[in-house]
Amino acid sequence: MGRFSRQIGSKKLRRKVFVAAEGSATEWDYLDFLQDIGCETVKRIKPQTSKSNPRNVLQRMKEGLKGNLQKNDEAWILIDRDEWSETEIEPLLKWERKDPRYHVVISNPCVEFWLLLHFEDGGGATTPEMCRNRLKKYLPDYKKRILLNSFTEDMVQGAISRARRLCEDKGISWDTPCSTTFHQFVQSLLSARS
Repeated sequence: MGRFSRQIGSKKLRRKVFVAAEGSATEWDYLDFLQDIGCETVKRIKPQTSKSNPRNVLQRMKEGLKGNLQKNDEAWILIDRDEWSETEIEPLLKWERKDPRYHVVISNPCVEFWLLLHFEDGGGATTPEMCRNRLKKYLPDYKKRILLNSFTEDMVQGAISRARRLCEDKGISWDTPCSTTFHQFVQSLLSARS
């Protein structure tokens, strides 16, 4: 009778990445682009268009994670600084501190600042309108939607470098003008590519 053995516990579990965002278009289009260049698939926790404040985004994330988060998984909340007060942002930061698998990305003033970093350093783009107007120099048809071919992988690497440099120069704080931690999210997805 032949003998065979199976090594138990050798299979690496594929991590799941859960994402909740306050936006209903731009962030999801960008995720489509990242997946198109080979980043891992994320579990999308879709927004309720009429309830995009930080508290509701956090609540949707908590509901989406119930019983689903394993030890090597990650959960990311993507929000804009907009005009949210410290009182409105603090519950997200408190949630993030509870578990190393929890992450909050804040783009100040908005997600378009992250997109702008694909083309330039974003200096002085302190309002959502300024970010959108500057972004339209590079993406003339931009109206909260982006096409998969709007960026290249080299442009993503450039945006990561610019965002990292801004964080090093200014420090990372949710209320720092012209800043984003979106690059940390993108780096996490890129690092898991096969």
